[in-house]
Amino acid sequence: MQETGYEMEDLIPLVAKLADKYTSMDSSSVSYETARMLMEAVVYCIREWTGEAGSLPAVGHREAGVDWEPVYQQGYELVLEKVRRAKTVYEGLIADFEDYGCRNYRDTIVKGIPGFFVKYDPRFCPQDHILTLDYPAIWVEPESCGVDRILDYLEGIRLEAEFLKLFPRQGIVNVLRGILPEYRELYLNNICAPVLMRAAGCVIAGKSVRALELDEMDYQMIEAQFCGDDSCGVAAKIRRVIGMLGTSLPEEMVSYFERVADGYAVRIRSAVLTH
Repeated sequence: MQETGYEMEDLIPLVAKLADKYTSMDSSSVSYETARMLMEAVVYCIREWTGEAGSLPAVGHREAGVDWEPVYQQGYELVLEKVRRAKTVYEGLIADFEDYGCRNYRDTIVKGIPGFFVKYDPRFCPQDHILTLDYPAIWVEPESCGVDRILDYLEGIRLEAEFLKLFPRQGIVNVLRGILPEYRELYLNNICAPVLMRAAGCVIAGKSVRALELDEMDYQMIEAQFCGDDSCGVAAKIRRVIGMLGTSLPEEMVSYFERVADGYAVRIRSAVLTH
């Protein structure tokens, strides 16, 4: 067995103990579905610790291998810590939250997120993040789940909200109305993404970034900047422009936005080729 490896049968004693807590010792057996949920809970907590720490803590060894109970407990404590961190991020976000009139954004953040903190079960089902997160962040780790997904999501939304506050509210509203006049009720996509691209376009066209305004000649200039580039070339230019935007932005914000450069490169190249 590898240092951080395990077989499912190694975890059965842990699952049995968790099942006793789940049933309050009132039942000698649980359903297959419940047993599977509890096994996933144990695996989630173990992976929390081994993923964060990078190696196993100093634990005792049984004859059959590693004693996984201390590892599980460390992971469980880390889950609780991440819940606390997520709540702190959320409280900071909601303190001066601006929804720009977008119903889906408001409902997800204001009405949806509190449900996670009420319903999340770190002991018996930490792998479930409860919410569908109908309003998309620009980027969330695709494979994340449980509190990791919620924490990633909230930290991303926080960065996006801080970025949006750099622009006049009306400028952002104008960008959204240009995409969908009925955006208040019908817009289901990310708000920050088109604002980021408009700001990048302003940099390329030499226009005021805060104004978020471009005319037809500006769009022609922007198109000319990418004409002849393949997707890799477009992505590289987008990263440079985001870097130029980032001269007054926190490094973590620039790094966050740079993650979407490849995705935008495909869309921009497609637009240039079909224009």
